Amino acid sequence: MKSQSINDTVLQAVKDVYVSAKNADITIRYDEQVKCDIQHDRRWTAEACFNLLDNAIKYGKTGSEIVLSVRKLGLTVEISVIDENEPIGEDERTHIFERFYRGRNSGDKDGVGIGLYLSREIIEKQGGMLSVIPQKDGNKFVIVLQSR
Repeated sequence: MKSQSINDTVLQAVKDVYVSAKNADITIRYDEQVKCDIQHDRRWTAEACFNLLDNAIKYGKTGSEIVLSVRKLGLTVEISVIDENEPIGEDERTHIFERFYRGRNSGDKDGVGIGLYLSREIIEKQGGMLSVIPQKDGNKFVIVLQSR
């Protein structure tokens, strides 16, 4: 871990999923509310963000939008990924971060159920938190990292 631009890290994840989003006709809108350097591991944090974006694309609807934002909240930085997918039900929210868990809507989608688990492990090992908040028309995945 070292002090470096969290914005560059998040944009690396966007770059890594761009082709998948384009092929699925899904738009990623980047809402940068702050530019800042924070202590984090670039490679692993980009992987955590990639997993969130990749899931949003994998379960996304053609023509939908994903909003990725970075903002500062006091002594923390919040990275959020908001999708327009089916809201994750309360009964599944407690399980989606478990290793090898695949939701009821995973059906024929590729994957083995480790992306969200790995993302949470990566963020927690850096002293942060990862959570999901259902929205009226989708889901909001939130990463919170210390900004000092």
